[in-house]
Amino acid sequence: MNFKKLPKSEEAAILFLQSKNILPTNKICVNGHEMKLSIGNQNRLRSIGIIT
Repeated sequence: MNFKKLPKSEEAAILFLQSKNILPTNKICVNGHEMKLSIGNQNRLRSIGIIT
């Protein structure tokens, strides 16, 4: 493993995993709302409202 090529930050690692379709970029919750990954103090999927 080449440690020089590893992502430098948690956000960069998440973006890399999303580009490889390992982590979802967005989902639909059980209530039909679109959810997106929120990166900050807590990385989590958050509902952003009803899909139109």
